[in-house]
Amino acid sequence: MERTALPSELRLRSRALRNRHQDIERAGILSFDVFDTLLLRNLSSEPRRLAAANAMVSGGRALRIARVEAQRIGYAALRGARIGSDIRQDEVIRAAVGAVGGGAELAERLAHAELRVERLNLRPNTALVADIRALRAAGKRVIALSDTMYMPDVLSDLIRDVAGGEVVDHVYTSAELGFTKRGGGAFVEVAAREGVSPERILHFGDDRVADVKRARAAGVVAGLIPRSRLHLIGRKVDTAIARIGAVVTPSAPAPKPAEATPEAYGRDVLGPVLADICWMYWSYFSLIPDRHDTAALFCARGGLAMRRAFDRYLERTGLSCPVFKADFMVSRLAAIRLTIVKNPSAAEGELLHEPRLRTHADVAKALSGVDPSKDPAWLEPFAMARFEALMRGTESGREVARIVEEQARLLRRHIDDLRGDRTALLLCDTGLFGSTGAFLQAGAPDIDWTSVMIARANYKRLPTRHFDFTIGLAGEEDKYAPWRIRSSMLRYWHLFESLFEPDLESVQLYRETGNGGVICNLETPGWEERLKPTPGGLMAGAMSYLDTLSPETLGDQPARSRAAWVRLKRSLTRPNRADIAALDVGERSFDFGLDASQQVIPGGASGGRARRRPRLAARPGLIRDAFWREGAIRSLFPVTAPALLAGVEAAHTLRAARQVLRERL
Repeated sequence: MERTALPSELRLRSRALRNRHQDIERAGILSFDVFDTLLLRNLSSEPRRLAAANAMVSGGRALRIARVEAQRIGYAALRGARIGSDIRQDEVIRAAVGAVGGGAELAERLAHAELRVERLNLRPNTALVADIRALRAAGKRVIALSDTMYMPDVLSDLIRDVAGGEVVDHVYTSAELGFTKRGGGAFVEVAAREGVSPERILHFGDDRVADVKRARAAGVVAGLIPRSRLHLIGRKVDTAIARIGAVVTPSAPAPKPAEATPEAYGRDVLGPVLADICWMYWSYFSLIPDRHDTAALFCARGGLAMRRAFDRYLERTGLSCPVFKADFMVSRLAAIRLTIVKNPSAAEGELLHEPRLRTHADVAKALSGVDPSKDPAWLEPFAMARFEALMRGTESGREVARIVEEQARLLRRHIDDLRGDRTALLLCDTGLFGSTGAFLQAGAPDIDWTSVMIARANYKRLPTRHFDFTIGLAGEEDKYAPWRIRSSMLRYWHLFESLFEPDLESVQLYRETGNGGVICNLETPGWEERLKPTPGGLMAGAMSYLDTLSPETLGDQPARSRAAWVRLKRSLTRPNRADIAALDVGERSFDFGLDASQQVIPGGASGGRARRRPRLAARPGLIRDAFWREGAIRSLFPVTAPALLAGVEAAHTLRAARQVLRERL
């Protein structure tokens, strides 16, 4: 390896460089991280800096909320696309400004304000900057490499302004490279662009993982220039204080329905929540890479109603959808057939998890409609290997296999008809586990699938490999944590399912049409009319709220949505009689080809109608089996409910706090 001797009179001031004199001489290129290495940040955390920039443009609480949310969703979009890149500041700000009805002028002012705040909170690493300038004068090529949402020209200007002149020869950022240091790809890409082998690069930074471990794994020589432990603690403390301040800052009053009816609650509370969910989808679509190669497929049944709500939101706000979108006739039952044909082992865990699919005959009937239960072999407990053998080795099994294979073929045709030549498909549905997306990924692995749902949670306690491409826009917690307001959805998820679920059958069977297309049992004459919400119901009220939106009213929408989430949490975790009357959705189906359902509040109220309460000894069991346990407590123990619900909330708080401590320690 070629070695360039440094001048004998060169005296390096930075200890990190002084100890690596020989490595510096051997290196062809010297690389430095920017933030907290070349430029030193004070204790001001990112939430505080974003708030300060928002104040400079007089953005108000709505823009502040939207800016934080847009950044979160932007990172989710990259994760869903499985791209080791970084989000871009201009795209995130554009999404945030879109949420409040702002235009290009506001986006430009906010971007300038964020850079101004950066400058105010940065100072040069004086010793390191002096050493770099001396090394450049001695003939060394020096570059800056940063994981950041800033583009290279923006970061170059920032370095020049803070350091007082030119410091490096070139700037690379993850937002422009398409790779990050933390993923390791940035080092390989920079080496290729510089025309050198990785071992010819000597990189310094403050992060033990991104700047040292990943660099060395890529073949780069690396060194650590850490900030003090006290500084890092101070930054974390400031982050916590800023986030707590954002939560407790007074906001719009939590909406109170004008009357205790489902429609009023839907309009006044669920309406702003629905508008927030629609904006999250729009932001996700706006921030994904390769939007021209992407299609958003809204899944039957809930996704069909969700798409209509999304279209209404776009129409009223004047926003446009940046990706192709379509209705997708699919269900867990339909998708698992595709998996069984292509990759049977990937379906076994889900089938074993279904409590009503106990035997091979149960599974066969659910998948095909064929009932082979007269054969004793089919009455054995289900196991995939044995099930496959029965499909091959028995007459009824071959009929089951024929139907499963035919239905899988028709589903694949339906998918290909929808996507055209697009290779990335977004599976848009309500949530929570993402089984349908997992089945489609296993059954059609040549397609790049991403499930984009309202929320994601591993409530099934099954392996979650598919969570790598399953996004929960409003939350990705497995359990309810009281300080995470949106996680309260998990206390009564069936409310969200029922909100979007139209009066239509689940997708079970496909058939070919005369013109070569594929339709399903759901697509009966007039089926689209049945997507309209039931008058007087929760969804009718929520859609009526969307009708009040306009580009002019968007300015306050993020704050109104935040207040509505707070009100919804109170209703779900500490319901009163009016909440029960508005939110009890009655019976819920188990689906998966089964004609079975259960009351949301067994033995309690249904749709707000009082019923004879069961005997006292039976009530704890009914609460345990309820889909909405807090609602069951309020309904079954009306007098002591406030104390019982407070105890339940305290128990959830302690459990969630213990979990956080276990993860941090």
